[in-house]
Amino acid sequence: MRGCLNPSSIRYSIMDTITQQIREMYERYPYPKRDLNYIENLLAVAKSSSEHFFSTRMAIEIVTGEKAKRGLKIFNAGCGTGENFIFQAINEPESEFVLLDVTPGSLEKVRGYVKHYNLQNVKVIEGDIMELDSYMGAEYENYFDFVICTGVLHHLPSPETGLKNIRKKMKPDSTGCAATRALIAACWDLKNSNVT
Repeated sequence: MRGCLNPSSIRYSIMDTITQQIREMYERYPYPKRDLNYIENLLAVAKSSSEHFFSTRMAIEIVTGEKAKRGLKIFNAGCGTGENFIFQAINEPESEFVLLDVTPGSLEKVRGYVKHYNLQNVKVIEGDIMELDSYMGAEYENYFDFVICTGVLHHLPSPETGLKNIRKKMKPDSTGCAATRALIAACWDLKNSNVT
């Protein structure tokens, strides 16, 4: 399931001024500022540790209190340079990961990791959460088991619209986690809540 959208096919004219400014900022200052060594260190620690290393399945189990299945469909809405989810993709080869960001430079780094580790379970998409349907059409409606969106919503001209756009991509019984730079985090179990 390998694929990358061509950045030249993105319709930048649909981006609002705020999104363009955020995109330019993260082009100059990619976040998080990590590299291949970071992933290699995570892999080494995971191999040498008897501790259960963080995984998306573990996050779902914490939020829902239920055992999470294998082979999840996971969406990172605003992945930045993506190292944590590349680590997850290496350790969960049966799961499918879709990483979306508005910043071409960050996604270039993500694509380099995908190539370096020959990851067949990662799709990289350059796109704007405010116009998510333009990048992730009907095939992604009610698709994902787990969605994470950290450090993104507060940048959007309408965080509520962004969250609604993300919600449409989630299965009715899926789990999500969102956090802002103000360290306000919310995790939700959609089968037991009214988040819409």
